[in-house]
Amino acid sequence: MYHAGNRELQDHFGSRALADRLVEKLRHECFTDADKAFVESAPFFFMATADERGRPDCSFKGGMPGFVKVPAPDTPSQTIHLH
Repeated sequence: MYHAGNRELQDHFGSRALADRLVEKLRHECFTDADKAFVESAPFFFMATADERGRPDCSFKGGMPGFVKVPAPDTPSQTIHLH
C-alpha cells in the first residue's frame, strides 16, 4: 500500500507503526457487508484514478442513494456498478 517515498516519510516522522496498523485494520481486498451498506447508501463519492503515466484524476459521482451497487459483499473492492 505504501511506496518507498511514503515509508521514508513515515520513518522520518516516526509514524511507520501507525501506518502499518492502519493497513492491518482497514485494508481489505473485498467489500464487507458494512462496506456494501455504506457505499450503497451514499448520495455521492469521488473516483480517483491515474493514467499509464501516473497522472491523477479525481471526479465527483453523484445521484440518489442507491445509484451505486456492490454486486456482492465478496466483490473485489475496485468493482462497483453505477446505475
